[in-house]
Amino acid sequence: MTRSTPPTPCAAAPPADAMDAPRGAPAPARDVILFDGVCDLCNTGAAWVRARDRRGRFELLPYQAAETALRFPGLEPSGLAAEMHVVTAEGRVLRGVDAGARVLRGLAGWGWFGRLLGWPAASWAARPAYRWLARRRRGLFGGAGSLPGGGEGCKLGRP
Repeated sequence: MTRSTPPTPCAAAPPADAMDAPRGAPAPARDVILFDGVCDLCNTGAAWVRARDRRGRFELLPYQAAETALRFPGLEPSGLAAEMHVVTAEGRVLRGVDAGARVLRGLAGWGWFGRLLGWPAASWAARPAYRWLARRRRGLFGGAGSLPGGGEGCKLGRP
């Protein structure tokens, strides 16, 4: 599959590997989900969360957006590219499975699954599966970044 036009930029009990938000970055008013805005799987996941976030608990922000670097200057783009991050309203940074579990716990009807992922045996099994999928997401599901010369934009709102 080829694309003739480049993507446009987007505007739009803690786990052991949780860390505090970087210095100089105030805690957001609600949890911020930082995701890959050029990955089809990630955009589908963001749309799925947006459709189920009836309480408005989450803000979704592609890590490629200029706003991300301004709001969270201590978060490295390479780390953000490797896995989903959630910066909680309390100022904690969660990554990968722990970030996903936090999101699921905040969605009506999905809290049970988020709590399940918090169990040591479940998270132990889920972590390598998440890392495997995260490394291959663009190749398996597509996205501008998987194309030669792919841009650093976002496909939200486009078919």
